[in-house]
Amino acid sequence: MICCGRQYFQEFNCSNYAYNFYGYPDFAVESLKALLESGYNVVAVVTTPDKPAGRGQKIHQSPVKVFATQHNIPVLQPEKLRNPEFLEQLKSYNADIQVVVAFRMLPEVVWNMPPMGTINVHASLLPQYRGAAPINHTIINGEKRIRRHNVQAATRNRYRSYTAVK
Repeated sequence: MICCGRQYFQEFNCSNYAYNFYGYPDFAVESLKALLESGYNVVAVVTTPDKPAGRGQKIHQSPVKVFATQHNIPVLQPEKLRNPEFLEQLKSYNADIQVVVAFRMLPEVVWNMPPMGTINVHASLLPQYRGAAPINHTIINGEKRIRRHNVQAATRNRYRSYTAVK
């Protein structure tokens, strides 16, 4: 997956910048892991708040939070992405770029926060298979290419779309 991101990063020589990472499921952990293994400076992770799950209603942490905590990366878990306290805390990390993988839609104030822009990595063919189960629907509909990743990069100066197929 990260190969398409590397193309974007190499073009702008972004390996020396600070990154915020947004994600929740195991799918997103792999992208965060790839960024760290490639030497990118992830300064903060944003994920969903811990919540009760299962029969015993035990508190469940997102896989991204578990991974970030194991790697000593600060974790933010806002209830609302427009919360002024969250926005101030997010700004304090001074990220140059944000990477979003399998996370909810960001409000414009968050999307436009970093000076170098926000990169959205999606596990399916957009816009055809967006939503809760994009990979499942790709398989159900008999698509020939199911391991395709789209990266959309938006900055104040340009918009690019990269595609990589494994």
